[in-house]
Amino acid sequence: MAGSRVRRKPTVVLIVAAAIAVVAAGCLPDTAPPPTADPYQRAMYDAVNRDRAHHGLPPLTFSPKLSVFAGVHSCEMAGSNRLFHSDLPGTLHHNADFAAFGSLGENVILAPAHWSADQLQAAWMGSSNHRANILNGAFNIVGLAVCSGPDGRRWGTQAFGAL
Repeated sequence: MAGSRVRRKPTVVLIVAAAIAVVAAGCLPDTAPPPTADPYQRAMYDAVNRDRAHHGLPPLTFSPKLSVFAGVHSCEMAGSNRLFHSDLPGTLHHNADFAAFGSLGENVILAPAHWSADQLQAAWMGSSNHRANILNGAFNIVGLAVCSGPDGRRWGTQAFGAL
């Protein structure tokens, strides 16, 4: 019995951390200049916008709010060692801090530790459903994040929205 409690603790911690992060994201602006603090996140941002430009679409504006959401989701996947989609519309549309956001979409990926942001982006573009999100002209903002798991693999999330 005690063993099962120990296994639940990390899950409970992740759920509480996720709830706090989504609430804290409400303190962030909907949009901001491109990220500069994290070079990998910046490379992800540049890669998605290069693909959009190549297909005649305007660049996506960086969203700190969606990036926090993407980061929490990426770390939840890494912590559970399971790739899954979040209920992005269900989670955010019921949160007043995200009321300005229209349609939402999400791409997730699990990649080797050595993959660059360009390799992540190429893998997403190689999948028709992920490509559809990237090239969706209704989306005008993006949040991006990657979380490294204990084994070094990269768990990535792109969260798209419309303002």
